[in-house]
Amino acid sequence: MDILTAVQAKGLQMKRVATTNGGEWAGPCPVCAGNDRFRVWPQKEKGGGFYCRQCDKAGDLIEFYKWADKMSYPQACEAAGMDAKKYDDRYPKPTLPKSDRQAFVPRDYADPSELWREHAEKFVAACHAELMNNAAAMARLEQSRGINAATVERFMLGMNLDQAFYRPRVSWGLPEEIKENGKPKKLWIPRGLVIPFYDDGDLMRVRVRRPKEDLRSAADPRYYFVPGSSAAIMRCGDRRRAYVVVESDLDFALVAQEAGELAGVLSMGTSSAKPDAACHAHLSRADVILVAIDFDEAGAKAWEWWRDNYPSAERWPVPAGKDPGEMFRDVDVRAWVVAGLPSGWALDRADLSSGASRGAGQAVDPVSVDVAPTAVVEPEEKAVDAPPADLGLPQSVLALGALLKRYPVVVYVTDSRLAIQEQKGWNNWEASKEISKLVYFDAACFAHLHGLGVEVVNGANFYGGVK
Repeated sequence: MDILTAVQAKGLQMKRVATTNGGEWAGPCPVCAGNDRFRVWPQKEKGGGFYCRQCDKAGDLIEFYKWADKMSYPQACEAAGMDAKKYDDRYPKPTLPKSDRQAFVPRDYADPSELWREHAEKFVAACHAELMNNAAAMARLEQSRGINAATVERFMLGMNLDQAFYRPRVSWGLPEEIKENGKPKKLWIPRGLVIPFYDDGDLMRVRVRRPKEDLRSAADPRYYFVPGSSAAIMRCGDRRRAYVVVESDLDFALVAQEAGELAGVLSMGTSSAKPDAACHAHLSRADVILVAIDFDEAGAKAWEWWRDNYPSAERWPVPAGKDPGEMFRDVDVRAWVVAGLPSGWALDRADLSSGASRGAGQAVDPVSVDVAPTAVVEPEEKAVDAPPADLGLPQSVLALGALLKRYPVVVYVTDSRLAIQEQKGWNNWEASKEISKLVYFDAACFAHLHGLGVEVVNGANFYGGVK
């Protein structure tokens, strides 16, 4: 059984729209019934994968049955013809010992040619002027992504309105390519938001975020990588003691705008990308790496790589939406970054954790402050003193307690920081996001955790400190 067969068994007509990942089919969603919002990939593992843009729901064949047919986990496995124990994430999967894994060797990407830079810089400058002089476009960018005029100017963001930007490839220093009709292929740059990356004043690459209406199919890339660009990872802030790792360039600009003096920022481009040699040199010395790649299935898999290769990495999902670009309307981006840093780097953390606006804490230069890393403490099992109904606690505290009792998650509580640790192999994105939101951004939960008087809080001892 694969997911395409399961969907078609419901009488839904699916149309093949791409050949990537073994084939992609589109059709109506079995839950919201929206047309052309639902995608399936039958060749993926665990019977294939699905995603609905309207429901914002994704998963494998087992998750599909649980979601669409309201089945229990064993029922979904039976319907999919799979062994429940084999596919249950609660059972640990065999992994290679760390000593047997191949060590990560970062790549050192070549710079673009000088001829390419000459033409690309002119293109970037013209597009930057176009955006800066377009008040309506500037207002839309700030309203939709939180990026202000100073950040547009700082990162030389621009706008290409030319739908027919074609140039001879050789004029930009690119090798000639011949089309099937025997004519030379030209360099094409689509219209959209232009996002350049400068490293120490040198233009390294240009990427264009295309309007959705210009995409011809699901396989058409939203972000266009201008040929000739270097594959170097976009970053700001060298030799920093803390870094925030995000997936998109616009999230990168937003985080740098709101908290760039507290931490360096990296834009990976995709969840599967790895740091290049320049980024690796800085990350290897960092005390804290907040990995905030998109909060989805691909992001969860990518996090395992970061955890295994950088001891100072912490998974840092946004408490609202799937990325900082969706979060900024509901949660202060600066407060979210501050919550992941040792308290010596930003004062009045309790105020920030209770939802105060930016500026509540006094920033401290993260390069000059010497803060010892927090020691790892093994979880302590303690009996529950009383049932939640007898404690008179706020609803948010009861919700956090229920989540910690249900899922393999512990919270480390010290004077310097809060940290969440999830059991390796456990992936429940909705639960993880809700736990993060309550721990870091709910004042009642923050006070309760610090009032328990223990360094490791789990479901067994969550109510133990309440008198």
